[in-house]
Amino acid sequence: MKPVHVSPHQREIHALVESYPIRPRPDLMNPPLESWRAELEPLVSEFLRTSNLRCSTREEALNKCGDVSEKLARFLKRRGLPVHLIDGIGFKLKPEPDAHPMLRSHEEEKKLTGKGEPFRPWSHTAVLVGETVVDLTGAQFGKKYAYPYYSFAEFERRWDEVYETNF
Repeated sequence: MKPVHVSPHQREIHALVESYPIRPRPDLMNPPLESWRAELEPLVSEFLRTSNLRCSTREEALNKCGDVSEKLARFLKRRGLPVHLIDGIGFKLKPEPDAHPMLRSHEEEKKLTGKGEPFRPWSHTAVLVGETVVDLTGAQFGKKYAYPYYSFAEFERRWDEVYETNF
């Protein structure tokens, strides 16, 4: 992976969390996405129903990925699932027009003035079960990212750096 500019704030956050790069491992490859999704959907619905967390809109989801993902990971782990908490740093894609205005403003400021912090240093946390990512706060990046289940390969496609975080 190519290096990404990481703000001092981001370095400070990651210094506090023991992280290591994810590499393909046999225990993460099975069962396939569809199999995990079938098992996950009722559990995630139960989690959302019982936790009273709101994260389906861009406003509700903004800056809550770490907290929501860690709570979901603990919930799924208590039910016996092989859960991993993953972080992505350096969003590779352009923010959608319906992304939260705070996320878009960084990109727009740089485009209009040639100055300002680029969008790339942003980070995101989600839950990994098998090869399935459960991302309950993706709506902050736009409706296109609001669907909570996708493959680990898709998560890697979106982010410059991917780490597994201890929780």
